[in-house]
Amino acid sequence: MAADEGHEAADAAVESFLRDARQTYREAQDDAGRTLRSFLAGFEAEDAERRADVAAGRLAEDEYREWRRGRMLTGRRYRATLDQVAWCYTHANEVAMAALSGRLPEVFAENYNYGTYQVEAAALVDTTFALQDASTAQTLLADRDAYLPKLKVDEGRDRAWNRRLVSSQLAQGVALGEGIPDIAARIARVTGSNVAAATRAARTSVTAAECAGRVESYRRAQGMGVRLGQEWPATLDERTRAIPRRRARRGRREVLERVPLPWRPAGAVLRDVQLPLHAGCSRRRRGPVRGEALEQAA
Repeated sequence: MAADEGHEAADAAVESFLRDARQTYREAQDDAGRTLRSFLAGFEAEDAERRADVAAGRLAEDEYREWRRGRMLTGRRYRATLDQVAWCYTHANEVAMAALSGRLPEVFAENYNYGTYQVEAAALVDTTFALQDASTAQTLLADRDAYLPKLKVDEGRDRAWNRRLVSSQLAQGVALGEGIPDIAARIARVTGSNVAAATRAARTSVTAAECAGRVESYRRAQGMGVRLGQEWPATLDERTRAIPRRRARRGRREVLERVPLPWRPAGAVLRDVQLPLHAGCSRRRRGPVRGEALEQAA
C-alpha cells in the first residue's frame, strides 16, 4: 500500500501526545502515591501487630480482615484521601485533554493539504491551492464547530470515576490481606485506567481531525467542479466492531452528489478515514478545474 503522509502525520500526533501524556500521568501518580502512602502509614504499626496475632493464632483471619475494613476504609480521613487522590488524576486528565486539543488543528491542516494533493493527482487538475498551516486551520475550524470533538473534562464525573477506581483498589487490597506497601502500589492501576481512557480519546479525536481535513479538501474540490465518487472498503480488524451493514458495503462504489460533513460518533472509537482513489480521467494536467476522483472511506 502506498504511503499516506496525512495518515502518518495523524499517527505521529497520537504517539507524540501519548509520550507527553504518560509523563503527566506519572507526575499525577507520584502525587497520588504520596497522599495514599501518608494515609496508610498511620495504620502500618497497628496492622503489623494484628498480622502477628493472626500468625500466632490469637486472632482469626476473618476477624483480622473485618478489622482492616472497619479501620482503613471508613472515616473522614479516608474520604478526604479518596478526594485528594481523585483530584490528582482529574487534574492530569484536564492537562492531557488541553494538550490534545492543541494538536488537532495541525492534524486537520496536514490532511487538508494531503487530501487536496491526492484529488489534484487523481483528477489531473490544478486547483491553485495554497498550503494550510495549523493557525490557518484553527481559523477555519472556528467556523465549523461540528467538525471536531470537544475535549473538555467533566470535572465532577471524572473525579467521581477516579474516586471509585481508588476506592475499589483499596478495598481489593484490604480484602486480599495485602501488606500496606502492596496496597499503596495499587495506585498504578488507577494510572493505567486513566492512560487507557486518554489513549482512546486521542485516537478518536485525531482520527476525527484527520477525516475533517480530508473531507473539507474534497468539499472545496467539489465546489470548484471536480466530480467525486466514493468506495467503502470496511475496516475489519480486532479493534473494530462487526457491523453487518458496513461489511455489506465493502467494495461498493457510487457517485457523490454532495460531500457530507465528517461523520463523528458519540462515545465511540472512530476508525473511518477518507482517502481519494484514482478512477481514470481524460482531463489534461494543469487544465481547467474539471475532473473525476473517487473518495475512499477506509
